[in-house]
Amino acid sequence: MSNNKFTVTLEDSTADIINGLSDKSGIPAAKIIRNLLMLNSSDLYFFSVWFGRLEKGTDQYICGRHTLMNPGPGSLMKDARQYEANNGNKILIGTDALAIDPNCEGVLVVKTKNDDGKKEGN
Repeated sequence: MSNNKFTVTLEDSTADIINGLSDKSGIPAAKIIRNLLMLNSSDLYFFSVWFGRLEKGTDQYICGRHTLMNPGPGSLMKDARQYEANNGNKILIGTDALAIDPNCEGVLVVKTKNDDGKKEGN
């Protein structure tokens, strides 16, 4: 693992939970935080690929930015899927996406309906 270091400030309630887990388990709080991030790393990666392709000012960009600032109980990609669905699109992840476009980095946005109203693809 590289030596990337970040300093974060947690909400008091989150810090209490992390510290409680650390005290109970004997695992340092920083390691618990790192492991929680690793647990969600694929979600974070796919969201990053999706968000990185968006143009500033689009509905999806604005909503994606909101998710980064105010994460909810769902996952990043769950939110991204909903934003795309609101715009008539579907996000394909992993092998589903790669089967259509091998160069898509595992994330592909497709239209869910043709102009005639028929569903496309999967």
